[in-house]
Amino acid sequence: KEGRQTALRPLLWAASGVLPGTALCGLCFLMDWPFPLKTMIAAVTLVAAAVCMFGLRHRWVLLVFSALAAFLWCNIWLGIESAPLRHFSGHSTGAVCRLTENAEGKGTYGRAEGILLEADGKPIRRKVEILLRDASPHERAGDRLSGEFVVKRIEKKLAAGKIQKGFLYQIEQSGPITAKHTDKMPLVCRAALWREKIAGLMNRVYPKREAALQTALLTGEKSGFTAEELRQLRLSGTAHIAAVSGMHIAMVCMALAVIFGKRAGLLLAIPAACGYALLAGLTPSALRAAIMAILGGGAFFFKEEKDAVNTLAAAALILLLGGHDKKASAR
Repeated sequence: KEGRQTALRPLLWAASGVLPGTALCGLCFLMDWPFPLKTMIAAVTLVAAAVCMFGLRHRWVLLVFSALAAFLWCNIWLGIESAPLRHFSGHSTGAVCRLTENAEGKGTYGRAEGILLEADGKPIRRKVEILLRDASPHERAGDRLSGEFVVKRIEKKLAAGKIQKGFLYQIEQSGPITAKHTDKMPLVCRAALWREKIAGLMNRVYPKREAALQTALLTGEKSGFTAEELRQLRLSGTAHIAAVSGMHIAMVCMALAVIFGKRAGLLLAIPAACGYALLAGLTPSALRAAIMAILGGGAFFFKEEKDAVNTLAAAALILLLGGHDKKASAR
């Protein structure tokens, strides 16, 4: 049994190494340590731990190598991701951005998420947090905003434990802006509008509180909850039902398998899982479930042995190495 697990689950050991590697990268990024110091700390810490505790057996060699590779990759990725905006940091600039989520009021200001397309005429295409002067903004997903913004690096607070949703920079409105709605927009923007339509339908059918719960159950959208209701969900231990995850994807896959048969149902389940994850906003939990559904379906069609642990480890590797907002959530 021990030999079988070691032979069939190298992904588990690799994922176990990538997790501390990315976490250590995040800590170093928060502390603003220079790259050579970060590399030395990672190498000494991880290698010393492996030698002292496990005698460098082959599985622990894979774990240590994965941790070091993840640490180096994440540092390189962070450098590449932040390079285009480093020149504009702290300065007001003419910018063009596209919202990927509907803007929302935050008391004294408005907030949105989007892609910074241009700054001073130079193409950027980086994910940013957008702060607006209007405390009751009406901008929607897919809108293109043009105007004066101040580019700022996200304030890194070690007490917070992570950078909010993986944003490295934010842009704050410093002058008048114009919003232009376009019909041509990325799918992620359309998904935000679909979630809004579903929320509107639920509000017409159910009372406000029940509508917010139904919307969260279907799409993972929690904007309809009040702060007190979110607090009650967390305290009761039921907050997970308001996030699209394995339960939702599995129900869709099972329903398709029952209706169309196992083979045809699983074939339809792969695009259905991807579509559901997109509808949920490509959150880490939805992506993890969709990746596991794809890998599980692939194992069935290619008549390979299905191993849930290996599948979970593969999903973790993809999420941890695939994007800063996913790594932040995973940590």
